[in-house]
Amino acid sequence: EKRLKHIFHKQFADIIATYHPSNLPNHLPGKSSNECWAFQQLRKELHEARGFQASDPRVVITVMDDDSTMHPKYFEALTYHFMTAGSNQRYLQTWQAPICHFKNFL
Repeated sequence: EKRLKHIFHKQFADIIATYHPSNLPNHLPGKSSNECWAFQQLRKELHEARGFQASDPRVVITVMDDDSTMHPKYFEALTYHFMTAGSNQRYLQTWQAPICHFKNFL
């Protein structure tokens, strides 16, 4: 976490790491429950630290693991497609980068 923040702190407004506790009731272990936990923590952090409300249109969230490999221009492409989608559509879409983890199998 500290290494990633050190490397990328100039490229992002914020980098937040969350750690899903293993002993929560009704939380099954897995990627979806981890992302659900992360989103709840992020929403709380953005509200408390920056005053953002849950429906604030200034926030675009990208979820990735520390071993994710994104195209070098992913964020430029995301910004372009988000802005050109039009205000009536951009908040109704899911923006997902293609992630191929062949390195995990080689």
